[in-house]
Amino acid sequence: MVTETAEPSLRYVPMSWEDYLALPEGTRAEWVDGVAVMSPPPVAGRWRAQVRLTALFEAHLPGLDVIGEVAIRLPRNRVRVPDLSAYSETMSEDDWLMPATPVLVVEVLSPSTRREDLLRKAPEYLEAGISQYWVVDRQARTIEVLTNAGDRWETVAVADDAHPAAEVGVGEWGSVPVELSALLGS
Repeated sequence: MVTETAEPSLRYVPMSWEDYLALPEGTRAEWVDGVAVMSPPPVAGRWRAQVRLTALFEAHLPGLDVIGEVAIRLPRNRVRVPDLSAYSETMSEDDWLMPATPVLVVEVLSPSTRREDLLRKAPEYLEAGISQYWVVDRQARTIEVLTNAGDRWETVAVADDAHPAAEVGVGEWGSVPVELSALLGS
């Protein structure tokens, strides 16, 4: 019996912008400095966290359009695909590269994406002017919410096993009750 426990890793494939645009629909790839950053499909736990967060945002932030895994254009001609993003305007059903800057983005960390999400994407999201960055770490059982302070991210809330609940304000759109067990399971 074969049991696979290791999550596949990211692949970095040099390619032109034109080649990136020509990738088949459904390809999980970002574009950074002439390199496609290709990621494996999410594991079940990561996918569940995304679905639960989507439902939470839609229930408590009705003025925002919440979308999973769509591309956003960032400064310096970069394209990233956060696990979730939320917009103050309704995005077209046909958009794959969002024309607006999201109010917030969420990354659900996995072993293959942790470094990219924390070290490379965080400063890119800050530079783009995204208001909030939610980091969900299933391994550490934490949800950290960061707010854009202009030149750095500031932590505004952390939910973990010691403090399993938090209330997070999202600008003029409302607030979100964060309950760790509801989002990550017991």
